Amino acid sequence: MSRLRDKVAALQHASALEVWTQIQKKEKVGAPRWLDKALRQVERDGLHLGDTIALSGKSGSGKSYLLESMIQQQACLWIQLDRPFQHQYGHVFAPKTRGDLLALEIGLASWFDQHPQTRWVAVDGQPAEEDALTLKGRLMDQLLTLQQHWPFVLVYTTLPTSPRLPFTYRVDCTRQNTAVVVCLVSPSSRATRSSLLAID
Repeated sequence: MSRLRDKVAALQHASALEVWTQIQKKEKVGAPRWLDKALRQVERDGLHLGDTIALSGKSGSGKSYLLESMIQQQACLWIQLDRPFQHQYGHVFAPKTRGDLLALEIGLASWFDQHPQTRWVAVDGQPAEEDALTLKGRLMDQLLTLQQHWPFVLVYTTLPTSPRLPFTYRVDCTRQNTAVVVCLVSPSSRATRSSLLAID
């Protein structure tokens, strides 16, 4: 009995949290049928906690529309960087100034401590200030780091000209008349379009 007690005492909280995170990363997360179908085409079995999705496209290409259609979950954190937004499915942060964005970046770990059930994190928009892209990059780096401790699916919008951040899947968005055309870029090649879907 004392050997078991010694082994349990030797476990550190960080390593136990790491094991739990790895187990939770295998938990399947619901996704819209069009996205699930596209993901299966690149031989993945749906989305998992820990995945990162980049929605890339020009302004007005339907990225925010796709993001809103994906995040229909209760356990969601929505970070809106460039327009007013009311999201009924979870928590919304809408930093308006550079200081607000820095405060959000600093406070995220504490927020996740209080809301560990969060399964989706959405970052939408481009901040208007000059150094805002740098700040958004730092915010994204912080979220990617936090994703190692609190498993969630991270979905963010980006412009094609923005610096590339890590992703599991990249979805290129364009508009054709009223339809949003979605091209899923294969994660391995990051250059080959593997599927084309039109969403009205």
